Parts: sequence; structure tokens; C-alpha cells
Amino acid sequence: MNISRLLPFGLAAVLGACGGSQASSADFASAAPSYSNLALAQNDGDVVPATAPSGSDTATQQNATAPSCHPHLMDRAHDIMARVNRHFHKHLAHVEDLVQDHAKIATGTAASWENIKDGIDRKFSMTRAANADGSATFTFQLDLKQVTAASFTTVMTGTVTATGHAAADAGASLRERSGSITFDFSALKTVIPTEEAEGKIIDSFDNLDDPAKGEKRIASLALENFVADDDGTRTARNANFVWEREPSIGGSFAFQDQVDFGCSKVASGLATVNAVARWYKVDGQTVHGRTDASAAGGPFTSGKVLVGVTCGAGGTAGKPAEGYWMLKVESATGTTVSGDAATTGSACDTKLDPKNGAPPALADNATDFDFSTLNFSTPYPFPNEW
Repeated sequence: MNISRLLPFGLAAVLGACGGSQASSADFASAAPSYSNLALAQNDGDVVPATAPSGSDTATQQNATAPSCHPHLMDRAHDIMARVNRHFHKHLAHVEDLVQDHAKIATGTAASWENIKDGIDRKFSMTRAANADGSATFTFQLDLKQVTAASFTTVMTGTVTATGHAAADAGASLRERSGSITFDFSALKTVIPTEEAEGKIIDSFDNLDDPAKGEKRIASLALENFVADDDGTRTARNANFVWEREPSIGGSFAFQDQVDFGCSKVASGLATVNAVARWYKVDGQTVHGRTDASAAGGPFTSGKVLVGVTCGAGGTAGKPAEGYWMLKVESATGTTVSGDAATTGSACDTKLDPKNGAPPALADNATDFDFSTLNFSTPYPFPNEW
């Protein structure tokens, strides 16, 4: 199984989708990327497309008496996933719209669709190659141009390899789809000048579908000189994310970010943040969650670092309401310089950090999260995962 396992591009197990040298236009459409199959998710309501920037969702957090530097880390993880999904949708909406029509070109090894909408000429092309192990690899690209332009611009490319999706395998074996997509927002901007995003997101994905256990989805994302459409600073960012989710069980999301805290307790300036959120269902109804983060650089000089944590519990349709939270600045030797902490609801679930158990404390660094255990190529573990 590949390291980066994410979402299936098409859930139907159709004859000819793997193996053999020929495929129908329906096979190509089934293998085409879609928003619903690529969107990152933390809770059951996360895969509704968002086409415009927005603030945090409306989940009520228990922070009525919190200082201005409350580290809404579960909110932050959720909002970053929503931002990624919104940017995916900029390209995938064209693909989904195109493949609803009959392919203009359809052979056993290639298919393409093309039409014009809102003054944009859109073309989506795919090729298919059969592999010796019975799998099939689909290569695709999305090209756009203004109808008055002389040539197309390629704004998205990718591949997906499907294993075990032939009709004869349905219900009898593991099924897997893996591959990679490059979303090029700078290229998109050359076609649509009003587009505000720039740079690239490269999404490496793999999905393992076990008939007995369900579907494990993983994505590793690389941001290259990426400027989000809601970034007022227009700062190009290079970062890595890794996400995993097992519906009805739990998941994790590790991410890098640059944040200007700019509040009463932290000076203004971009700090580099590493963070990891993880969550799981404890009784089929309640979700326990925890997010840890550290920040360095920018306003944190002389080796100082910012350490933060939030924990919570709640239902499955939204983020768990925050219970325990803590934010502190530590010296280079690990001594607390300043900080705040409060418990306004449920305490941290110790299973969400099997190494330290207890959450980071305000007074000392004995139970600080060990960020040396975090990398951005392998998902962080969560309870009960298979």
C-alpha cells in the first residue's frame, strides 16, 4: 500500500476500470477527480463546497472569559482544511461540469470533454494505461482559455492508479486508488485575472477500501509559493500538510502555517507554526479532539517558542466544543515566560496523546507535546485506527 492514501476518484466498480487495454467513456468519467472525493474532512459536515472565503464556522466555543490570545487551534485546523477544499473546488468544479456531458473524443485508451461556460473554453483530457498487475493508471489534465485567446493554459494535471476495481473483484478484495494532482493557481490566474490565489498545491493521495473495515483516506499536501485567496498579506507560503480520516472512527491533520498573532500578549510578526489535530469517536456519538501547536521565529526572539493546546468533546456534525486550553511562551531553556490556561468544559482525553498522556501545563514543560514525533509524510496516530 502506498504511503499517501486518500480518496477514491469514483466509487463504482465498473467492468474494465482496471485491467485490460480498453475502457468506456463511463470508466473515464468514473476515474475523473471530483470535489466530493478529494475534500479534506474533520467532521460529517465538511464536504459541502465553499466557493468564497469566510470566517470560522459557527460552532460555539466555550471561551467567554478567555484572553485575546486564546489559541483556537481546533478552529484553526478546521479552517485550514476548509481553505484547502475551497481552492480545490476552483479547478474541480470545471471537471465535474465537463464530465457530465458525453465525451467529444472517446477511445478505449483516451477520452476528452470540451465546452464553453461564462466566456471560458474548458477542456479536460484523460488517457488510460493497463498495468501488468491488473491495475489501470489514468493520466489527466485540465486546460482553460478565454474564448478570445489563441491557446489553452494547463491549470491542473494528475494521475490516479486503481487496483482491485474490476467488476470481478467487487466485494471480494481490498480496493485502492492512489495518485497525485497538481493544482496550479498562478496558471489559473492567467486565464481568470480576477482569481486571487497564486502558486501551487500538490495533493498526493491514496485510498484503501476494505469491505470488512471501511475506507481509510490519507492525503499529503505540499504548498509551493502558495498565496490563498483570503490572504491579506499576500505572503507566498511553502508548507506541508498530512491528513487521515476513517469515517465513524477518527482522524488527524498535521499542518504548517505562518501566523501573525498580533494580540495583547504577543508582538506582531509572522511566526512559523507546526500543529497537529486528532480526534476520535468514543461511543459512536461523541467526538473527543485535541490540537497541539508550537510557534517560533517572527516575534519570538532569543530562542523563545509559543506552545498551545486545545481539547474538547462534542457531537459528530461539528467541531468539539473547547474544554481545556492553554497558551504560553517559553524561553530557550523551557521555562514559562508568560501564558494563560483555563478549563471551561471537558478535560483533555489522555488517549489522544499516548506518549505524554497529560496535556501541556502552564507552569512547566514536563508534559509539552513532543514535536519530534511529528512529520508531514506520515499521518499522526489516533485511537482505534486500523
